[in-house]
Amino acid sequence: MNHIIETARARIRTHRAWLAATGMALVGAATLGISRDSAAHGEGAAHGEGAASSFERRCIGTYLVLEEASQAQTLWTFHADRTLIASSTGEEVFVFSGQQGSWRPEGETGAKAVELVFDWDDAGTLEAIGRVDIDVRADDRRCDTIRGEFEGRLFLPGQDPLELGDTAPLYGDTIVGRRVSVP
Repeated sequence: MNHIIETARARIRTHRAWLAATGMALVGAATLGISRDSAAHGEGAAHGEGAASSFERRCIGTYLVLEEASQAQTLWTFHADRTLIASSTGEEVFVFSGQQGSWRPEGETGAKAVELVFDWDDAGTLEAIGRVDIDVRADDRRCDTIRGEFEGRLFLPGQDPLELGDTAPLYGDTIVGRRVSVP
């Protein structure tokens, strides 16, 4: 088990771009477990309970996101049901899955999100599950740009990425994003 942990840590140091890219990560099977507080489970303004935040009203859509330190790029799509889907430039190169997650409004112009990603070794065996905690906010009233930060953790197969416990972050970055729109 220590060998697996050391291998994962070495891989993190070697592949900084991958680490930043996994900052946009989430597992589809875990989406329901993560989104307990989301509209996907019948809560929030999407279901007639209170007023929606500005982020919820204006920021639904797809963003081209740049991770500032690593320069990795990702597409993030915030859905009205408070799910989050992402696709990263590092997926094929560093052998990790597409990212899926859940988000909720935070304050008037922000959101918090959790994403998960599967990470495989060269033989195609599940090596780890990445969890990324994201804090993002709208830069402008129309939500044409967003900015924020994230931090990521790795969990060995069999560990529960939905429970943080005392798992320390292994990587993080700041982001800026621009909405993808039809001209």
